[in-house]
Amino acid sequence: MNKLQVKPTIAQVILQQLTATASRKMMCWGVRDFMGMPSGLRFRVSGLKHRGHVYVIFDEATDTYKVQIAKIRKREWVVLEEVTDVYCDTLGDVIDGLIEQPCATK
Repeated sequence: MNKLQVKPTIAQVILQQLTATASRKMMCWGVRDFMGMPSGLRFRVSGLKHRGHVYVIFDEATDTYKVQIAKIRKREWVVLEEVTDVYCDTLGDVIDGLIEQPCATK
């Protein structure tokens, strides 16, 4: 009998990569309301530095991610910060720096 192999969605792959590399950090972020999007994964967080939405978008051309930190104001998606060219092994650290860790002072 042949088994049907289903290709995981981009959102599932992103979630697997995050849980494999940053599962403890995700608990600290207060992650909730995961939503698979056509080009990535969106979820809500309650970090020290940011409370709102995170959108991880896969860029197929460069095989990297773009991370957007945003809020919804008056039914509009407002991007507060964006980091591009994020590799899967640094994805958790980049998100942590955007939503949890206080800004570094010099």
